[in-house]
Amino acid sequence: MGRLRPPYRWTPNPTVEHVPHAELLAMCDRPAHDFAAWLAAVGPAVAELAPFTAWQPGRLAHSSHRQTANLSRTDP
Repeated sequence: MGRLRPPYRWTPNPTVEHVPHAELLAMCDRPAHDFAAWLAAVGPAVAELAPFTAWQPGRLAHSSHRQTANLSRTDP
């Protein structure tokens, strides 16, 4: 379970959010995919090196079983 503690006073609504595992992985993968695409455009030789080749869409490996992530956010 992840706990987010922002440096300011904030009360999330809802305090608990359930996200399907596949959706959470997609949210986490998107920045890597975007960076890999940018790197391929500006530095194709570097983009072909590890670990960047693994960050390309369709190349990130994750467990295939479906889970639900429970992210509980609390106010500090």
